[in-house]
Amino acid sequence: MIRVDLTAPATAMELANELRGLSTMHSLVTPRIFPLPEFHTGSRYANLVKQVTG
Repeated sequence: MIRVDLTAPATAMELANELRGLSTMHSLVTPRIFPLPEFHTGSRYANLVKQVTG
């Protein structure tokens, strides 16, 4: 089993980058993924996205 230290700064940075990517990948002229409504304004993870992206 692989264990990930969720308190490590490098892990936090990687997770933040992934979240940032998930929240923007569909907004390009040619989307890279299907829209993920749960990451947009008023949605389940909107506040988390805002905290990470500023």
